[in-house]
Amino acid sequence: MTKNAVKKILVTFLGTANYAETCYQLNEGEHRTRYTSVAIANLCEVSHVEVLATEEAKEKHGDELKKELDAQGIDCKLIPIPSGSTEKEQWNLFIIMHQTMKRNDVQVVVDITSGFRVQPFFVSSVISMLRATEQGCHDLQLLYGEYHRDKVISPIWDLTLFIELQDWVQALTVFLKTGHADGLNALSSTQDINLRKEHFKSGGKLASKPKTEKLVNALRVFADDLNTVRVAAMLIGYHDDKNVISSSQRVLDAIEECREDIQRLMPPLGGILGDLKTMLLPLPTTTLSGTEGHASLLALAKLYQGFGRYAEAATVVREGYI
Repeated sequence: MTKNAVKKILVTFLGTANYAETCYQLNEGEHRTRYTSVAIANLCEVSHVEVLATEEAKEKHGDELKKELDAQGIDCKLIPIPSGSTEKEQWNLFIIMHQTMKRNDVQVVVDITSGFRVQPFFVSSVISMLRATEQGCHDLQLLYGEYHRDKVISPIWDLTLFIELQDWVQALTVFLKTGHADGLNALSSTQDINLRKEHFKSGGKLASKPKTEKLVNALRVFADDLNTVRVAAMLIGYHDDKNVISSSQRVLDAIEECREDIQRLMPPLGGILGDLKTMLLPLPTTTLSGTEGHASLLALAKLYQGFGRYAEAATVVREGYI
């Protein structure tokens, strides 16, 4: 590998342990070394490595690590960090990690194998904050090398799924508390596209493809109606030649039809199907007038009130009054 423009970087840690040589394996690739970071840099084809290390770790392993990476044409930068034994050092450690991983211009691979004490925990916190605030670290892979002393191969685990789970938790929390579904729609749409690609790639037929798309689309339509206060669209639908049902009923129908696939293929989204159904059940109706219509309008106004969106709640109440 030659040194070139940085397209993928590795952020890793260095400890003071007596690292032993082993053959690390990631997917189908293998690399023999004492250092997990060297194996990951090689197997992931990164062009730059940033190593967070205390002074003790740098003195013990810094030169050797840099020598191995230099031999492969991979640029390496050692970044001094405190041990984190005091509150002040912990905040400094957090700030250094934040500055190191605040990247939107490249793919970031994070290796927590040699993270000491609070370091892996801080990594998770930093990544969550960066992704929640749109500050960076969105093209991310999180890895951990499991060293096996008595085996030929030491596997490298891909833990990126747990970072994606944090994204789901954030998006679902925002949706259930505010009704805003931009984050949820983006995640579920990406997941749905990937699922369908894998389905057809593995030889699946059109008739047996996952049904997740129906719920993803229904949620998107309902969220758009909710954001623009399209009361009729949410509660009764537009009864034209196509006799379109309400967007709330469309979600309820999709929940029942897609439940099995959603719970199997999109576990985070499957976990809120019950809450979502309970939230939407009072909304669908056949008319906006009379007792039935007023009950649906009141349920929608209360939904907006629960989201803290009082202007929208007042709009619905006013429409019901008229």
